[in-house]
Amino acid sequence: MRIALVGPSKSIGGMSAHVRNLAKGLREQGDEVDVIEKTDFRGPATGARYLSKFLNGYDVVHVQGLQFFEPLTATLVAGHLQGSRCIATAHGFGGESNWWRSSSQRVLMKYLLNRFDKLISISSYVEQRLVNFTGIRTATIETVYNGVDTTRFDPSISGDKLRQELGTENDFVILYVGRLAWNKGLQYLVDGMHDIREVISNSKLLICGRGRLEAQLKEQVRSTGLEKEIKFLGMVPEERLPYYYACADVIVTPSVFEPFGLVPLEAMSMRKPVVACDVGGIPEAVKDGQTGLLVPPRDATALARAVISLRNDQSLAERLGANGRLLVEEHFTLRAMAARTRQCYGPSR
Repeated sequence: MRIALVGPSKSIGGMSAHVRNLAKGLREQGDEVDVIEKTDFRGPATGARYLSKFLNGYDVVHVQGLQFFEPLTATLVAGHLQGSRCIATAHGFGGESNWWRSSSQRVLMKYLLNRFDKLISISSYVEQRLVNFTGIRTATIETVYNGVDTTRFDPSISGDKLRQELGTENDFVILYVGRLAWNKGLQYLVDGMHDIREVISNSKLLICGRGRLEAQLKEQVRSTGLEKEIKFLGMVPEERLPYYYACADVIVTPSVFEPFGLVPLEAMSMRKPVVACDVGGIPEAVKDGQTGLLVPPRDATALARAVISLRNDQSLAERLGANGRLLVEEHFTLRAMAARTRQCYGPSR
């Protein structure tokens, strides 16, 4: 099957990782996949450029993300002209999109989505939001969870060398991976470091990522006097990311809004204990007390208590990590994601 996969492939973020992972998984199943880069440019000329790329005899045109009208419209036109199946995946459906703020554009988006052959959501949480908005019967909407490359995020990887490079050989390392954005809730983890340091004097927080809130977060750290305990490491090369997970004692996802969350899955694949907030689609993978610890969002004290509990109970940390790895192997692999997505495409022509 020839597939046009439309989405970000080189930038940061969960959607970019999803596109790379899905393309890899589909190719391993024998499909021919072309990744067509999405652009932030808007207007008729952009739509025409998409259409010229989509009209290449594809069996499926699959758009990742519902932020822009142009790729969605071009997909439907390509489907009409060449008979390709029209698929779209919702990654974080709702109020962050510009069109959400306009009643007329919401009507247009609803009209377009109702004409796709299949809509895919990345979690049951997103699926329910999509159903509520479109009014589409659930048979047309399918939840396909993100998959993790378990051979890449392998618990046998050692983080000892990286710990030496970072000067954290004797520290209790807390790791954050992700964009520095409003919905990620990193400011609450920074606040929680005060309580953590009072109990775990050798604790260090490593922050991997960049984003709009970087300057604000760095100022927060400076104002609290924790510059030596909290390190901003910037963007970590993709090939190095598993080593950062490996060098950590616990991974924290303090999001206040999260449609699903790829970072907890990657951490679980590395057999690491996870602390995350009980929001959005996170509880669909992070089961409190089974594969991680869930705390209320926007609660620095609760984040700190969860981290401290894992430091004080090594058997709990090891059990959560082991259970997390098993869950990923059973339900959240690249193979599973690709196979379920492929089912949404229907039979080969």
